Amino acid sequence: MKYKHISFDVWNTLVLPNPEYAKRRNATLASYLGVEEHIFKMVYTETKTWIDNRAKKLGESLSHRAAVQLLLYNLDDAKARGSYDSIEKMLKLLFEEFPPIITPSASKVVNELKHHFYAVSIASNSNFVKGEWMHEYLNRELAVFHFGIYSDQELYAKPSRHFFGTVLENCRFPAYEILHVGDDFDCDGGARQVGITPLIIKEKGNLEEVLEAIKL
Repeated sequence: MKYKHISFDVWNTLVLPNPEYAKRRNATLASYLGVEEHIFKMVYTETKTWIDNRAKKLGESLSHRAAVQLLLYNLDDAKARGSYDSIEKMLKLLFEEFPPIITPSASKVVNELKHHFYAVSIASNSNFVKGEWMHEYLNRELAVFHFGIYSDQELYAKPSRHFFGTVLENCRFPAYEILHVGDDFDCDGGARQVGITPLIIKEKGNLEEVLEAIKL
């Protein structure tokens, strides 16, 4: 089969988390909100896990604002006080200072695809890191992607049919000519619902399998 459009997941596919980002985020927001750092870290992890599990189960996402507001609500027992606008600015600055780590094979594979005139795009779940920030970063550091679909903007999440339907609507090719690459069997496997073929990579961040799949 000849694929013409390659859709990529982001986390653990094109990028890996920057461990320094999480440390600084926890310290900075805990200080701003006036809560102990270990309390903030615990509640943040619980909140993010709830959002991620909801996405997998219902295919629904929260906006960035709603995710932050939920975090503040869950921190209420700790008497946390803060505004969304201030937290948004802090998170953006931290993302810019400690960006995710582009995987070693990502640059090689994406550039090879573009050299052979494949269309490339992004399809990713997102919550506390805005899809807008991530897309700007990837376009600047890796390649210019044709488009990006992020769950915090669409309010649908992988693995839902609605999410991958939006991917298909933005492509110039029929579903059978699209390959979606990701690391999560459940989330990225949802591409099958609209006829897009998923490729679940065996090793986080190793995209060499993409070139093998399309015979480059």
